[in-house]
Amino acid sequence: MKRLFSILLTVAIAYSLLEVGVYFLFKYGMLRGDIPSFSISNIGGRFWQEIKFGAWHRPHSVFRHKKSCFDVEYHSNGEGMRDPERPRHSRQSRTVMLGDSFVEGWGLPEGKRISDLLEQATGREFLNFGTSGYVGQTHAYLLYKNLVKNFSHDEVLLGILPSNDFSDDDYEANKDKGRYIIFWKGEYPDYQLAYSAGPRNGVALSRYLYGSLREFSYTYNAVKYQF
Repeated sequence: MKRLFSILLTVAIAYSLLEVGVYFLFKYGMLRGDIPSFSISNIGGRFWQEIKFGAWHRPHSVFRHKKSCFDVEYHSNGEGMRDPERPRHSRQSRTVMLGDSFVEGWGLPEGKRISDLLEQATGREFLNFGTSGYVGQTHAYLLYKNLVKNFSHDEVLLGILPSNDFSDDDYEANKDKGRYIIFWKGEYPDYQLAYSAGPRNGVALSRYLYGSLREFSYTYNAVKYQF
């Protein structure tokens, strides 16, 4: 028993020293990646989820996103939008916005995203339906068909990032990523929807284990970023 305790103590000390070293590497910009939030609520929750039309936010969720260059808390409304609560029907002219992380506002707090700035500048409502997670134009189409069209609007603003939005719609490049992604597959005019995998939203012990490491370990995040 004493030998086991001694081994465990040695491992704990070695790991603690490693954590301190990796912390300073992050602090001085020598390593990049996610930074532990030390938030218990982040472990089990999934701010980004996978539903029938692909990646989306879990309604009424909160997620603290921490990196070396930002520390932001995200909030979703009852529809899963990173937005204030929006009525589905309005007599006012409104614009809906679709796109990936750049539209969603990756790393940006509420009030600083492009939809917020446009709304502040024009007095017109800009409903933000952007989300992260391997989302291209197929995802935008399905999101519009399944959710966005239920909100009254007279304009659609679609954000496109050429460096990845077209490749995110490439079935052959993404079919084995282990993520739930939907594509148009085939040749004109015979296109059909193809799915890379089923949604991964079940309760799994591994999700809580990886979540704990992600939110409490600098070393884990450093290794994850490299590979």
